[in-house]
Amino acid sequence: MRTKFTVPLRLHCADHSFLYYEYQPIKSSKFLENLFDYSRILIFQTRVTDNAGLKILSNPATDKLTFSFQSESCRSDDLNVLDLSGRVQIRQKINLYQGANLISIPLASVLGNGMYVLQLSTDKNFTAKFIKQ
Repeated sequence: MRTKFTVPLRLHCADHSFLYYEYQPIKSSKFLENLFDYSRILIFQTRVTDNAGLKILSNPATDKLTFSFQSESCRSDDLNVLDLSGRVQIRQKINLYQGANLISIPLASVLGNGMYVLQLSTDKNFTAKFIKQ
């Protein structure tokens, strides 16, 4: 019996660092007519991640998240808080100064209790997980 496989891909979402795909394998044969099922969403990281300069200081967090970051220069960069499925829950620009930076962001009622990822996008991509209580 000869089996043919095709795999169409659907792009669900793309941001600066990740691509989210879902694929649909289709199995066709003489006896079975186009049986298929969808995969889980596959996440591909498109940028290098480095955690050396990013440290969460208030973990678990309640109403605000405090973290430190070591910056090589003065700059304005993107800060994202993502849920574990990769959806952006909080997005804001932050100003960084050369050297040590101590930053607090309000978590407010936007986030429910659970685990989240803090993502700081400079010329590299820095991430750290934290818990919101």
